[in-house]
Amino acid sequence: MRNNKNNNISKLYNKNKYNLVLLVIVLLISIFLFSKLASYISNKSLSNYDNEIVVIKNNDSEIDSLSLKDIRKMGKNEMKFTTPKGEEFKLVGVSIEKILNKEGINPNLNNTVEFSDGYGHTTNMSMETALEVNRVLLVYKINNKANMDYDKKLGIFFIVDKQEKDSSKWIKNIQSINIK
Repeated sequence: MRNNKNNNISKLYNKNKYNLVLLVIVLLISIFLFSKLASYISNKSLSNYDNEIVVIKNNDSEIDSLSLKDIRKMGKNEMKFTTPKGEEFKLVGVSIEKILNKEGINPNLNNTVEFSDGYGHTTNMSMETALEVNRVLLVYKINNKANMDYDKKLGIFFIVDKQEKDSSKWIKNIQSINIK
């Protein structure tokens, strides 16, 4: 009886093996296409803000302006951020270290990075902290949404220091980065 049952399964497999292979291929292609579609939808909201810029300055002299599109081309860092209150955020951005390296800033000649928000308020950070690999992020996406779509108070860009565990310490609505 057992041998007869195994024999029936074997015959069924042999008759349908091409259909099974075809089914597996279709499933793999479907998963691939679904992931591409999800990525496209996620980035579609960001494309509305592609022309928004952050100004890079060296000792108050403008040296470059980077659009959101330019910043996204620099690569991305993703991180999960949990506040002491238990709020969890998925942040996507680029490290300040990458931006400073792209601009050719000599860290030995400068010792402070100053971030200015849309209201003219400035926040200073030591160059040593800013240059730690992937520690300080210029964030443009939070919980799979553009910052402005998630919360307008955040602005297009905001700064997060990974070692700060309080979301109230985020530097919001960044307009310029000044190396002094």
